Amino acid sequence: MILLLHLVMGVAMAIGAFSIHKKAPTIKAKKITTRIGWLLVFIAATTSIVQCIKYPTGVEPIGDFLLVNGNIPWLELFLSLGLLIAVSFASIKDHTTTTFKAILSFTALVNISFSINHWIAPVLGCALATVYASAFYRRAEKSQSTIFSIYQLGGLGIFSLGLFLLECTEFQQSGMGLIALAIAIRQGLFPFSSAQIQFLNNAPFGFGFLYSSLHLGILGFLATRSIDWNDTGLTIIAASACITSLGAALLGLNQKDGKLSVSYLMLSQSGFMTFAWAINQGQLSSDLLIMWYSTAIATLGFAGILHSLAARRGNLSLTSANGNYAHTPKMASYSLLMGLASAGFPLTLGFSAIEEIFLSSFATAPWLTTIVALAVSINSINVMRLFFMLFTGRRKNLYEPDLTSQENWAAALNTLVLFAGALVPYSLIATLN
Repeated sequence: MILLLHLVMGVAMAIGAFSIHKKAPTIKAKKITTRIGWLLVFIAATTSIVQCIKYPTGVEPIGDFLLVNGNIPWLELFLSLGLLIAVSFASIKDHTTTTFKAILSFTALVNISFSINHWIAPVLGCALATVYASAFYRRAEKSQSTIFSIYQLGGLGIFSLGLFLLECTEFQQSGMGLIALAIAIRQGLFPFSSAQIQFLNNAPFGFGFLYSSLHLGILGFLATRSIDWNDTGLTIIAASACITSLGAALLGLNQKDGKLSVSYLMLSQSGFMTFAWAINQGQLSSDLLIMWYSTAIATLGFAGILHSLAARRGNLSLTSANGNYAHTPKMASYSLLMGLASAGFPLTLGFSAIEEIFLSSFATAPWLTTIVALAVSINSINVMRLFFMLFTGRRKNLYEPDLTSQENWAAALNTLVLFAGALVPYSLIATLN
């Protein structure tokens, strides 16, 4: 079965990547990539509206083709919005034409692979995307890329072997153990976090954070496999994710560099999302899905604005408050809203979902849930700390430009999704199960 929307999006990204000449000016490459992002958001949103109005229970397949898998193309919406945010806030100071080609290329691989409704296709697509991303990062940051490449490619090999053994009845337990190890490596969980932090901090923002966000697709894919997970393996993953979430939150709160603090916040949120998956017995639920998507796009938008600020200011020192809200009001406001949304702030898309996840997980693992809830609270404090340190405390005008029109529209759309999404009836969200 071929999922048409994924296929269309993947082909559009691939065409966009090939249409950008290597020697083209960086600003032109960014414009092309951003327009493709807006086009895909429009296509995914239009498909969602038509699907909800005319086919609320899903459309019937036409031969071997199906428009979307389910009643709402949530994954397609996430991928298109994630791409738009990543490229809109990608500064031409830190990104090259090759970087924008790389962003389109590996997202195209992911979309095309998910268009084939068979378990081997997403695995192959994620494998190709990982190899491509590792090769690109190695060319861009040779001195920092070795450990990351070893972890990612090694985790990919372990993950593939685990899935192969999972298909063999007599080796299913071994396959589950290998998959659990691969998840810990690829998600940057403790004790494999150092390479992930270096990658997030040193890779170009649009490439690094989008690649890390797309890793959630692996957990989503595993959730659709209906695997009867071993409780010991899930407990180990949950404990590792719990340690990662709290440790990264504390380290992020203690950083003196804004970009590094945001990298730790991203790692902490990734640990939180992995914990939610593991504590839910590796199964997919509407609450888990909404929590993943809202946390990922909110964190991506928050990090994007701060990296955009770093491109203007040169560095994001947190030793003292050195910003001025009056000079960059849009940047300050959107960063605060997205940062709080990433932690499940009330009246945001992920608030009710995160609350339900905490309530259900507390009955199963009260101590681990308490630790993760503490980590999320620390991340909220870190968001407020970054806001006051970077956007208040200085009277002198350094003539830092506020968000450009391109960045402003992307930030407005992301904020609209995060806050207007809270108005979506829970009965509609519940149909995602």
